[in-house]
Amino acid sequence: MQNFKNKVSYLEYIEETIKDILEINHAIPINKSLQELGLDSLKTVELILVFEESFNIEISDEDLTRNNFENVESICKVLETYGIIAYE
Repeated sequence: MQNFKNKVSYLEYIEETIKDILEINHAIPINKSLQELGLDSLKTVELILVFEESFNIEISDEDLTRNNFENVESICKVLETYGIIAYE
């Protein structure tokens, strides 16, 4: 399970994971549409699997919506519902 000292390292981890899956090397604005950057259904599944393994969680079917994986911010909000928080 990933441990984060602060919000910046948490967001960096989320962004770096997305960048790896999308095979891009530029910064992703927190509200930028990931679909516009190339996130399709297969890459979304890959992203979900990485987060489930990294955080030792299982994301429910109800949370597997396009809106929940629209951008970095929405992904962070979904992960927070599973107790994954940026910092205390």
